[in-house]
Amino acid sequence: MARIALFIFSILICGLRAHDSTRCDYFDSVDLTNARKLENGSYVFQGILIPAEYTFKHVENQTSIRGCVCEIKPCINLCSPAVDSQGSLSWDVKMKDGNVVNKHLEDLFALQPGSNMQCDWYYDFDPANKSEDMWELLENGSLAVPHAKPSPILPKQMYCFVFHVNNGTLIAKNCIRKIRPYDFPQNYTQIGYFAVMAAFLWLSVISYILWKTLTSKGSHCLLAETGCKKYKLYVWGTATVLLVVSVLADNFVSKSKWKPNFGAYSGWIATDSVSALIYYYGPMSLLIFGNITMFVLTAVDLIKTGITIQIKSV
Repeated sequence: MARIALFIFSILICGLRAHDSTRCDYFDSVDLTNARKLENGSYVFQGILIPAEYTFKHVENQTSIRGCVCEIKPCINLCSPAVDSQGSLSWDVKMKDGNVVNKHLEDLFALQPGSNMQCDWYYDFDPANKSEDMWELLENGSLAVPHAKPSPILPKQMYCFVFHVNNGTLIAKNCIRKIRPYDFPQNYTQIGYFAVMAAFLWLSVISYILWKTLTSKGSHCLLAETGCKKYKLYVWGTATVLLVVSVLADNFVSKSKWKPNFGAYSGWIATDSVSALIYYYGPMSLLIFGNITMFVLTAVDLIKTGITIQIKSV
C-alpha cells in the first residue's frame, strides 16, 4: 500500500516539476527562436543578454525557447509583432524620483513584440483631444492614467503601444475586457476559482465518507448533523482561505510571476505562471492525491474482505 501511495505521489510531483519549467510568467517572456544564441547557452535579444538560467521551454510548446527578459529589464508591449522598423524612438518617461526625462525607449525597456493580450477590444487613448486620456509612461513599464478606473496605474499587460516613427508619436491602446481585472465585485474569475476549489474539497469529503463507510473503519455518525457541520466548515472555510490568500497576493505581491493574476490574461488565473503551483495546481494536487489514496485504501480493504468471505464460505 505504501508503495502505491509513493508511486502516485511521485507522478504528481513529476507533473508539478514539468509545469515548474517556466521560470517566469509567460507574458514576462519573449520568443528566442530568432535571437542570437551564445556558446554558453545565453541569448542576445534586442541587445539584452539573457543568461541560460533565464530561459525555458514552454510546457505547451517544447520546441519554443523563451527568455525571461522582463526579469532583466522592464518591458513594454507592442501591439504589432514587427519591431525592426521602430527605429530609435525617444519619449518622456517619469522616473522613480518623480522627474520626467526624455529617453530612448530601447535604452530603458525591452520591447515585447506582438502582444498576446486577450482583449475584447482596444481603447485608443487620445490625450490631444481628451483631458481624461492623459497618460505618462513610468520607469517600471506601467502606464499612469490619472482618470482610469478602478486603478490609475495600468500594468503592462493592460495596454500596448503603436509607434508612428514618421511623426514621432506613440499611441497607447488600453486593453478592455468584459471581465475587468482587479475589480472584485464584478470579477467572476475569483468566484469561479472559489467554486472550483470548493467542488474539489467536497469530492475529498465524499472520498473520506466512502472510505470510512465501506471499510472496517466505518462509523454510523459520519453523516450525522454534527459531522455534516464539520464537513461544511472544512469545505467552505478552506475554500475561503484559499480565495482570500489569492486575492491578497493578487493585490499586494509586486512580482507578476508570484501573483495568481485573476482575469489578467483570460477568464481564469495565470496557469502558465509558476504562481499556479501555489494557488491552483498545488492545492488541487494535494486533494487529488488524498482522493486517490482513499480510493486505493477502500479498494484494498474491499478486496481483503472479499477474500475473507470466500475463505469462510469454503
